Amino acid sequence: MLILVIVMDKPSSTLEQIYDLINSRVSEEIYLAKRSDKAGKSSYDWPELELLKRDINLFREYLLTFSVEGRNQILLKNQVLGMSQASLYERYKIAKDSLRILKGQHQPIQSNTKAEIRYIKSSQSISNELFATIAIFSRVPLTWIQHKNPKQSWTVEHFEYLSNASLSLEEFYEYLTRTEKNALVYNESKKHTRPNSLWIYDIRGIILKLSNSHDIYLRVAIYEKGGFLIEVFSDRNEIYDYIVLKKLLSKFGPIETGYLETVIKKRVNPVIICKSLSYELHLPVNLKSF
Repeated sequence: MLILVIVMDKPSSTLEQIYDLINSRVSEEIYLAKRSDKAGKSSYDWPELELLKRDINLFREYLLTFSVEGRNQILLKNQVLGMSQASLYERYKIAKDSLRILKGQHQPIQSNTKAEIRYIKSSQSISNELFATIAIFSRVPLTWIQHKNPKQSWTVEHFEYLSNASLSLEEFYEYLTRTEKNALVYNESKKHTRPNSLWIYDIRGIILKLSNSHDIYLRVAIYEKGGFLIEVFSDRNEIYDYIVLKKLLSKFGPIETGYLETVIKKRVNPVIICKSLSYELHLPVNLKSF
């Protein structure tokens, strides 16, 4: 008697899927298509991103495998940003078409009218401020969202593209206090489908003006449930800046300190996490102790 044995392919693990992409055993197109519906809309959660948060070296290699458009799809995921792409429009009026262009899902419409002298991209192109904003939101250098082969160095020049980024100490305090209160009001009315996730209400790149000659470049993330994370982005990590910030933020305590690794090798960013009005300290899973 002939017995027919059907061998089913064993589903690959999340880690295997990551290495399949990195080692070119699966193409970027197929990889992304498996995570999208028939309309091309990306699935909400990607299990691999939770794993990659804990391994910055693997995350770096993973990101560099993609085209710049594919990489931007990853960097704009809610698991990277801490907020949804819908929130980018609701809170900052970032046009959905602009996000689609960044992700390679929408081509700018070119005018059929010939320019008299030369054509300069305007309303249909991505502004420097938007490039800078997404880079800061997703914690990568500017070239990582602009080029397939980005520079392997940490810079903060793109902060200059931001509107109203420079704040005095008094303005900085006022921003933290006001925005945290707004976040708590928002949180009372918002019902998330994933309430246990650590949702962020606002992210802002700030140039803190301590004096005429001393600036500290910061990424501030204010959580919906209150409290906030201050990350030092300054291109030169000086211990003095960290000590000054700890003293300045003590009024929002208790605080937790540590550092976050970045996609740039050997570049780490000191962080100060403030409980402030929250009922607990919100610690990211990738926080490291000094």
